[in-house]
Amino acid sequence: MTNLQGLRRCWPRALVACVLVGLGACGGDGSSPTTPPPPAATPPPPPAGVRDLLTVDDLFGGAAPGVVHNSYFTPLGGVLPTSHRLCGTLHFAETPMATTHPDSGWMGSGQTLFPAFSLPVVTVDDWLIPLERDLILSGRGAGGSGRSLWNIIANPGHVWEEPGDGGLSRATLLLTFTDNYVGQARNALATFVFSESEVSSAAVQITQETAPNDEYLRTDFSALVPLTLESDCPAGAEGAIAAFGRERASRLPLRQWSDLPDAGSSYSVSRNGFADTDVSALALLMDGQLYQQTVATRSGPHPWPQWMRHGVFSVTKTLGLGLSMFYLAHRYGDAIFEEQIVDYVPELADHPGWHGVTFHHALNMVTGTAGGERGAAIGPFIQARSAASKIAAIHAYPDAPPAPGTEFTYYSTHSFVLSQAMNNYVRVREGPNADYWTMVSEDVLEPIGVPHLPLSRSFENDGRLGTPIMGWGSYPDVDAAAKVAQLLQDEGVFQRRQLLSRAKVREALRRAGRDDYPTGNSAERYLHSVWTVRTDVGSCTIDVPTMSGDGGNHVMMLPSGLSVVRFMDADDYEVSYATRAAEMYRSSCR
Repeated sequence: MTNLQGLRRCWPRALVACVLVGLGACGGDGSSPTTPPPPAATPPPPPAGVRDLLTVDDLFGGAAPGVVHNSYFTPLGGVLPTSHRLCGTLHFAETPMATTHPDSGWMGSGQTLFPAFSLPVVTVDDWLIPLERDLILSGRGAGGSGRSLWNIIANPGHVWEEPGDGGLSRATLLLTFTDNYVGQARNALATFVFSESEVSSAAVQITQETAPNDEYLRTDFSALVPLTLESDCPAGAEGAIAAFGRERASRLPLRQWSDLPDAGSSYSVSRNGFADTDVSALALLMDGQLYQQTVATRSGPHPWPQWMRHGVFSVTKTLGLGLSMFYLAHRYGDAIFEEQIVDYVPELADHPGWHGVTFHHALNMVTGTAGGERGAAIGPFIQARSAASKIAAIHAYPDAPPAPGTEFTYYSTHSFVLSQAMNNYVRVREGPNADYWTMVSEDVLEPIGVPHLPLSRSFENDGRLGTPIMGWGSYPDVDAAAKVAQLLQDEGVFQRRQLLSRAKVREALRRAGRDDYPTGNSAERYLHSVWTVRTDVGSCTIDVPTMSGDGGNHVMMLPSGLSVVRFMDADDYEVSYATRAAEMYRSSCR
């Protein structure tokens, strides 16, 4: 295992579950959990494109359909324009799901329950637009009133009519399931039929995930979920239609990976033996075009992979935390990097390990104090819900021997300390209701065409907006990840506007002279939340700035100017495969 592998294994796995809750996720003797039987073979597609499953009768019936081929969630048997407009609020009921997933573990029970939640929606043309695109905190322990573990992100879907549906319209909505703890993502398809005044139940299945790496967590879920419609058109529906039109217009031009020259060879190189279902997304950004590989699931190709959201774990440290620091440095000056943590997180002022620690030290994992990353050490932090209780868990860590700025030690808890400090900093500058991630979203992400990038926050019982976790918990789609990578490649400039501190971005990408921090592996260094991985690409050896997260999630910003997005949960951290695939199209060797 390389140092990079060890450091980015950021989330509790089966062993952590044993440590945290004894028998909750382990055998009675504390052994690893028993692996259920492997999933069944991919179900067959519809015969000759004819709808024989998920029919109107099935959706109004009472029997759950089980897992079916993904094609059943797409138009079949001849497609007609929809004659019904859906503008209202969908109410999903808490429902048991068929699955081999254990009902409880170190995160607790409720993992086999579809959550109860409400979702305002509107249709336009063949699109189904959710009006809520951020995290819906439906899960137990984060404001949800039910027993389910899961929170929900709703993504755009489609509507159409089929001749056999008796004049009803049909919809498929894309949902992403996640939890309150470590930031996994499970992508679901949900389909139902409707008119202006009624809806059927929704057939739901999950056959793809970016999840912690224990094999028993790779499993399917399916259910027939009772659904009701509140037909009053929600406030903001017309604005959501206009905003969605702008969003679609601003997305990167999308092409299939197969449109690339010698696509089979480059895809084979990038995989290096991974199973298709190991890879949640693979895309190459070249000359403003995004080339995305088909996404395989256990129930066939995903029909709309461009709208899938991915749990990218410590990629969040760059995509969220680093991006925010570069923005604040541009807004307030690069001297913000030298601000003292204890000036903005006073709860740590009596902890000797945080004296002299700056924003720079926390971003660069050189605080010289202990923190939590794996095992029982990070358990209390993960299970704490509010910002105050998370900081209290961090306060309990001891001091460590190194002085700040002298030794690299990777702790995800330090990311939350910096996040809390940044939020309090902007409140001093902008007022008590300021929130730095809202500012980044408005001033950076929306201008570059990323109007929605959900992420996990602390949960505050009084309804206040929580602090972004930032050690994990962002849920980008491929378009968002590629756009942030391009913004960094362009040193913070978008359409001739400087959005980020150019000096700090240049340092992070090793284009300026600031020293970075050795990680204990001579091929890997770390600066301002960005890893640099020395990689042999055949013709030369190059340094590849990389956002990196647990499971093998990578966003690679090559010296050639190309960027590669690869999200997966195969627990492999080697960047050379995808880098060599990109080098087939433009060399970084000079």
